[in-house]
Amino acid sequence: MIQNKELKKVEIISEKPLEQAQYIKTAMVEAKREDGREIFWEMEKGHNSVHVLVDNIEDEFIEVVAQVRVPVKVNFPETEGVCIEACAGLVDKDASIIQIAKEELEEEMGYDVPLENIIPVRRYCSNVGKSGGIVHTFRTEVQNSMKTSEGGGLESEDIAIVRIPYDEVTDYIQRNGKYAEVFTDATTLFLMQDWVIRRLTK
Repeated sequence: MIQNKELKKVEIISEKPLEQAQYIKTAMVEAKREDGREIFWEMEKGHNSVHVLVDNIEDEFIEVVAQVRVPVKVNFPETEGVCIEACAGLVDKDASIIQIAKEELEEEMGYDVPLENIIPVRRYCSNVGKSGGIVHTFRTEVQNSMKTSEGGGLESEDIAIVRIPYDEVTDYIQRNGKYAEVFTDATTLFLMQDWVIRRLTK
């Protein structure tokens, strides 16, 4: 695993109930089942998201990002809270899903990828008991000639590019060796497993 920069450490200062939210809204939903039973369910309402797994076919790396995730730091205070994830972003603008994926690839990864090279994998619901948000997943193959910048996200973000050699992807998925203590998310694992399956069935 090769990382292009060191991330800044984050210290948790306080934790308190949320009164006004920028990205997440909560709701109490009242529903009624066909048999007459009433259901009351607490849920979150937020943005849907796009996620893209980047396959550098020239250097034979899977390229992902590392960043400090505050909820991970809160739940695992003994760690730095760093999470490794596929390139991703919120669906929070008036643009097509695939255009948002393209913009995230350039912003986070530094690649200018043609729309036709961004291949849908599947769409699914995440956190079905909490939010039911839609996750749009994609895969793309890139070459170094597509690089237009070092990536790293917006100026306000602290994102490092992580390169995982092809022969270490299975170790990453199975948390073997140096990947044993790595935090990741389910969507990234899904996309990596999809990548492995595609290679095995070529």
